[in-house]
Amino acid sequence: MSADKYFQKNDKLAFQLAIDMIGKYGQRCEKAPGKGLMDPILGSYLLMHQLCIGLFYKAEGFEDELTEIMNDAINDAKDIVKKSKEAS
Repeated sequence: MSADKYFQKNDKLAFQLAIDMIGKYGQRCEKAPGKGLMDPILGSYLLMHQLCIGLFYKAEGFEDELTEIMNDAINDAKDIVKKSKEAS
């Protein structure tokens, strides 16, 4: 398998799993009293926090590199969403 196909396949899987996780979390989380939904900022923080804990646990010895990669991933995601919104 080429490096490009390897990346694309794993990127697609990561996206599908993330969407599934967000959907399940939205269905199962406790809703804010009187609002019918959870605060999206709090929900985002909690999901990211738990994901980061899991990633840091698995990346023992590579914490600084993981922190840099996380920051890169956040910035890349912001750019992708911004460009997508500008195109539509």
